[in-house]
Order: sequence, then structure tokens, then C-alpha cells
Amino acid sequence: DKPNVIAICCQACNLNYKSTNTSGEPNISYCKTHKLWRFEKIIQGKRYTKTGFKTKEEAINYKKDFLASPIFG
Repeated sequence: DKPNVIAICCQACNLNYKSTNTSGEPNISYCKTHKLWRFEKIIQGKRYTKTGFKTKEEAINYKKDFLASPIFG
């Protein structure tokens, strides 16, 4: 069992994670209304969102590419 360390990291991320995460993967959620997956992350107060993924795997792959992008450099 992993300790829950996300709660001490970032309040905004923590709230987003608890309220919209339905996938078990941080920043990835499923929209039942549109039957699509989405990625959402808040970085320094700015919200980054990408929607329209047909599968959870597509959303996770986008997340990995996004996190590897120069925005974090």
C-alpha cells in the first residue's frame, strides 16, 4: 500500500484529483456525458486541458507527452 503523499503536495491538484479523477490515473478523467476521456492539469495557476480521447490509454499517452514537453523545463 502506497502512502497518500499527494495531499501534502499541492492543494489545487489535490482538489482536482479528488473531485474529477475517475480513472485511477492522476489528471485523467472520464466524461460520461460525452463518453470521452480527458486530461487536465493546473500548473502555476494555469489550467491545461485536452479532451476528446476515445480511450483511457490515449489520454495517458497524451499526458506522458505533455509532461515531457519543455513547459516543465
